[in-house]
Amino acid sequence: ALIAWETQGNYVYPIGIVVRHGAVCTNPPDPWNWSYDYDTAIPSPAANCTNPTIAVAKTPGHQYHMLYHLAWQYSQSNIKYCRLTANSGGVTLSSVTTPSDGAGFSQNFHPGIAAMNDNSARLAWNGWSPWYLYRAIYRASDSQGNWSPTIMNMGSSSMLKNQTLSR
Repeated sequence: ALIAWETQGNYVYPIGIVVRHGAVCTNPPDPWNWSYDYDTAIPSPAANCTNPTIAVAKTPGHQYHMLYHLAWQYSQSNIKYCRLTANSGGVTLSSVTTPSDGAGFSQNFHPGIAAMNDNSARLAWNGWSPWYLYRAIYRASDSQGNWSPTIMNMGSSSMLKNQTLSR
């Protein structure tokens, strides 16, 4: 299992996102003990990391060497992303990128991520700008973690508002 959470910083973890990888014990009476675990921190210069989201493709034959995709909201302005390789030896991080760069929205929040079987990722989030207002934004990566230059935004605040008013 792999989980991620936001930390405000303490004596164990720095400010940022922390991921834990390990096997969950399924024996009663306490089925949620980790039989082993590895923690990895993704430090941040400020306590603005929220809404982490994780995805992994279920590729046959790779159950002990998993590639995870992790995205999170940084402040109200950016969506951050990195790839995590997890196995029985621990967790390794790729460099952190900012897929929301170039999308044209001053606020980017609430990311959701999906993993494809070729280890590419699909990332969607909400964006806001004074000219578009609220839109859903979508971007895809290739299997090496490089983001497509194409960024799609869909929907409109006025359309959503009209649908809500007509009900």
